[in-house]
Amino acid sequence: MPTLCRVMLVVTFLSACTAPGATSPVPVGTTPVEASSDPPRIVARHLLWSELSAFDYVDGMVLPDEVTALDGAEVEIRGFLLRLEEDQYMVVEALWGQHHGHPPDLHEAVIVQSDIDAAHLERCPVTVVGRMSVGEEQEDGYIISLFRLRSSALHFDPEGAADPEALEACRDAARTGERTW
Repeated sequence: MPTLCRVMLVVTFLSACTAPGATSPVPVGTTPVEASSDPPRIVARHLLWSELSAFDYVDGMVLPDEVTALDGAEVEIRGFLLRLEEDQYMVVEALWGQHHGHPPDLHEAVIVQSDIDAAHLERCPVTVVGRMSVGEEQEDGYIISLFRLRSSALHFDPEGAADPEALEACRDAARTGERTW
């Protein structure tokens, strides 16, 4: 199934079943953080969602210099994880529901390629660290992404959850490696 269809399927599914009030923007800072506790220690640049979405995207446009400068950089970004395939996820700033928010535009989502099995963290707040790739990626004649990240670390980030019940479910999933909802 083409990636665009998978993304549209995820967007449709989540629009229909995400509870109202369960979303909120993920608070972010600007301090560099260590990407992994394993040697060698890599310092990643903390990426803000406002840096990725500070422009109005139009298909085929020349992306702003501030955005293209991220290509090849080791970055960290916080957001909510949505599974696309076995080893592919989408990270968005906030979840959306029937009465709250809207699905992200291309410049408001990061496609994450990961060897880390994080399916149990779907719809949970996470921090992802990895090498950023910037530019239009096409599949079957459609632009499917602007931002991609090859992750070196992906973990639950409890500071991103606003709903206490959802936070507890995500905490359980992070601890047990299984979805409990």
